[in-house]
Amino acid sequence: MCYNDVMRTLTVKLYNSDDFGYLSDMINIAGIIYNTALTIIQDHYTETGKLLDKYELQKQLRGLRNEDENRHWRYVGSQAVQEITYRIYRAYRLFFTNREKGVKCSPPRRRKVKKYKSVTYKQAGYRFLTGGRISINGHIYRYWDSYDGLLERIKIKTVTIKRNILGEFFVYVTTDSPVTMLETRDGRGEVGMDFGLKMFLTLSDGSVIRSPEFFRQGVNEVRKANRALSRKVMGSNGYERALKALYRRH
Repeated sequence: MCYNDVMRTLTVKLYNSDDFGYLSDMINIAGIIYNTALTIIQDHYTETGKLLDKYELQKQLRGLRNEDENRHWRYVGSQAVQEITYRIYRAYRLFFTNREKGVKCSPPRRRKVKKYKSVTYKQAGYRFLTGGRISINGHIYRYWDSYDGLLERIKIKTVTIKRNILGEFFVYVTTDSPVTMLETRDGRGEVGMDFGLKMFLTLSDGSVIRSPEFFRQGVNEVRKANRALSRKVMGSNGYERALKALYRRH
């Protein structure tokens, strides 16, 4: 076995759960906090011509989070709120750096809440359990444990819960702990492979592997899904279902 002690990201997909509504609400609220933080920064910049100090922004967000009318913000842990501010200031730093270099770019912008994708935690808010399970703020979810219990044992830097447009949820774990890698192939001599446009792969022993042409195989299904989408009323539940079906075909 060989080991890799550099920073790396491990990914697992959560099994479908009736409790996905909690994760969806959490990410939506994180999107609201993100937009609120941007509004505070932009208002301050308009008034003073200066970028608001990051720690002052965090202080203001803590105050808003403690107000009764914003109690739903507590779905998102305090560390996750800090990560939102770090994300914003990284984007602003990149914006100002590019502007100084004469590179055309835009500052961070508010996003549609439904299109906000992820929440990141550091030490608190999650715990990996035995049997391919993870606790997120006390809510238990199962995942396909392709790492054979590794996530329960390694030192974790961050955990990011991300959703895609299909409503599926993935967990991204960053770690600098040693991670066991697959053993290298121990074959007879070297193997050469030649990639071509007509033939997908030609091996050194003369055998040929044709391209699987996945899109051509599924093009009829894609066309069918496109036609189904075109018959739906935009914004309706049926439209959303047909749109997801089209994404799956792709």
